[in-house]
Amino acid sequence: MLPQLATGRGGSLRCVRGRGGSPPCVRSRIRSRGGLPGCHRRMAGKQTGCQNVFGRIIQNKRYISGLLYFLILLPHYMDPNPKSAPRKTPLLPRGDRQLAALGVTVGKYWLTQPWLTLRYVTAAEFQLKAPGYEAAVNSRELAGSTRPIEADELLTLDHTIETTIYRVKNRLIDKYDKKTAPAHYPTVGISKNGRNYELAADRPTRAAALNTLLAGLLTEKIGDGDYGTAFWTPIAQRYNKLVGQLTNTDGAISKAVAAKDTQRAFVSTVLSSLAKALDANFPDEAEYKAELRAAGFQR
Repeated sequence: MLPQLATGRGGSLRCVRGRGGSPPCVRSRIRSRGGLPGCHRRMAGKQTGCQNVFGRIIQNKRYISGLLYFLILLPHYMDPNPKSAPRKTPLLPRGDRQLAALGVTVGKYWLTQPWLTLRYVTAAEFQLKAPGYEAAVNSRELAGSTRPIEADELLTLDHTIETTIYRVKNRLIDKYDKKTAPAHYPTVGISKNGRNYELAADRPTRAAALNTLLAGLLTEKIGDGDYGTAFWTPIAQRYNKLVGQLTNTDGAISKAVAAKDTQRAFVSTVLSSLAKALDANFPDEAEYKAELRAAGFQR
């Protein structure tokens, strides 16, 4: 919007307030006293609309020029062909089965190289211990093979127990009343957990509570009906058997893991030592890698 001008005395131009209420700044042909245009003198100490607009334009020009300068120089600091770091394949595999297989392979290679020796173990000793580690890996996998099946069946039984135990509580409420019935809950293995009355959540404790439930049904004489002794007996028997099996399985897994980890540490140490010995005896990089492949380290 162009500023509106009016002719003052002596033919000078003076500022007239525009539609927006802000006085546009127009330089007078004849300066007033103090060497400032009339509008500047009247608006002393205040920033006019023109000054604000011109200041923003100057600031934007500086910002744009700096941004263009940065964009021009940016390609000079960037590598057009960046080189990624080479990926190194680990010398020893992380998996137990792969490491055990490597131990057996390297053990056979070591027997054919009489010049290759280590101070703390011989080739014959290692050839006997490497298959032992492989057997420990198989034992660990076999020990844990049945656990998912047992755990899944226990989850199903837990769901059945948690969704039907309220029927036993209802039988006690019908026999006594709502206030008196909770005093008889421990007789059938039901205990208070927070605000609720239920069978214990811990599985060994729940297995014992199910045995208490069977005895309590007879004691309270509520063993008849669809959810009486005939319903709870097979659940209690199967639950106790599965908890016992799962406990034995977990113990076997722990022992197998401990034996496996001990042998893994030994095999890994020997394999690393052999690789370093090959490195020391084959200073040429190509020969060293070829010997590693011959030993079975690299495929």
